[in-house]
Amino acid sequence: MVAVTDKSILGCRYGSSQPQRDTVLYADLYREGRLLLDELVTETYPVEDFAKAADDAHHGRVARGVLVF
Repeated sequence: MVAVTDKSILGCRYGSSQPQRDTVLYADLYREGRLLLDELVTETYPVEDFAKAADDAHHGRVARGVLVF
């Protein structure tokens, strides 16, 4: 028999992220060209084409679509 004592499970939201600090850091890295986000976007859609964007995503035609407001 294995006895487990003094153990606890802790959960967290956002991992170890600190949004107030990290959002600014990510924006700076992107502006400096050191965080390559544009390469992750397969297609951009105007917000009016939401239905097409959702359909493309559902059918696997895009890896990552972005709605532009």
